[in-house]
Amino acid sequence: MLTIVVDSFDGYSDLWSCFFSVFKKQWETCPYDVKLISNHKSFDGIDTINVGDEICWSNRTLKAIEQIETNYILLLLEDYLFGEPVDNREIENALSFMEKEGAKYLRLTNIPKSRFNHKDNIFPLYADEEYAVNLQASIWEKNFLIDSLKKHPGNAWEFEIGFLKSAVHAEHAVLRGCYGLAEDPLHIRNGVLKGKWFPKEIKYFEKQGINIAWQKRGKLSFAQVLKYYVSIGIKNKLSYKMRKRAKTLLKKFGVKFASDL
Repeated sequence: MLTIVVDSFDGYSDLWSCFFSVFKKQWETCPYDVKLISNHKSFDGIDTINVGDEICWSNRTLKAIEQIETNYILLLLEDYLFGEPVDNREIENALSFMEKEGAKYLRLTNIPKSRFNHKDNIFPLYADEEYAVNLQASIWEKNFLIDSLKKHPGNAWEFEIGFLKSAVHAEHAVLRGCYGLAEDPLHIRNGVLKGKWFPKEIKYFEKQGINIAWQKRGKLSFAQVLKYYVSIGIKNKLSYKMRKRAKTLLKKFGVKFASDL
């Protein structure tokens, strides 16, 4: 029914030990098959799909996903770590919902409530929402993921930008078959930003007995962390309509956004 796919490549193999140590600690009773995507390297104890020399992210991912047999895929990136124990029932409920509704995408990570007016735990995403469909932890219907990879080729950033550009010109209508969760059953913590570790995540997991070998990548500086959280904080405080108005105003002053590229 579901396969967990950790989408990585040889250049990020230094993160695998940390990722799978956290995975095993926080999801001891995981009932699903787990597969790792890489180029040539493998990780002990994990079923690895080797796709050969790197062409681009979408090509690598597509070649691997086409080998998966289950209808649903929980797609994870190697720098998204589980901060707390995972409850199997929450994942089972999410899968049951997808089967019942014929859903093709269910985003599991928490979405700021300021952007949505909803009462239910599971709610529809809208066609004009920024990054409604993205590469944060989500369950994908296999064929929808394959079609999306073919439609938006390139690196991971270009894949998300493809959806973002579609949102810019879309009407405020329900994005058919795509949903989000108000809460995050995986308790995701983002360990790495732009190739470097968040210092607080290193400390967080060290307290849980998991030592992160951060020396190869280094840590984000205080200024980099501050800039990131200020940006995220502003985005989360503003409603989507307010953000669109702000973008329109800023564009008049020559500011460019990812959707314009």
